[in-house]
Amino acid sequence: MNKPQVDLLSDDFLLEVKNMKYKNLALELLKRILNDEISMRQTTNLAQAKKFSEMMTGVFKRYTNAQIDTAQVLQELCDIAEHLRLEDNSAKQLGLTPEEFAFYTVLSQNQSTQFLQDEKMRELIHAIVTRVRKSAT
Repeated sequence: MNKPQVDLLSDDFLLEVKNMKYKNLALELLKRILNDEISMRQTTNLAQAKKFSEMMTGVFKRYTNAQIDTAQVLQELCDIAEHLRLEDNSAKQLGLTPEEFAFYTVLSQNQSTQFLQDEKMRELIHAIVTRVRKSAT
C-alpha cells in the first residue's frame, strides 16, 4: 500500500503553522522542520544547504539581538520554506537529478558561467555527470 505524500512545506501547512495560537511553538516546529530539510540536502547539495543554513542563522541572529519579533521570525521562516520549495521545483523543471542540480547550483553561483542559458547549462551538466559516472565504474 502506498503511503500518502505529505509536503511539510506546502502552502496549507505553512498557513496552519502561521495561524497556530502559540507562536513560540509554531516557531520551534518550523525551525526543526527546516533544519531537518537543510540537513538532508547537505548530503546531495552542499552549496544549497549552506545557503539556506546561512539564511536561518541570519534570521535567528536578528531574533536573538531583539531586532525582530516572533511573528517576523515565523514569516521569514515561511519565506525560507518557500525558497526551498521553489528550488525543488526548479530542479524538476530543468529535468535534473538531485546530483545534477547540486552541480547546477554550484555552477550558477560562479561568475564565469553567468552567460550560459539554463538549457546550455543543463546539457553541459548532463554531459559532465555522465562522463564522471562512466569513469567511476
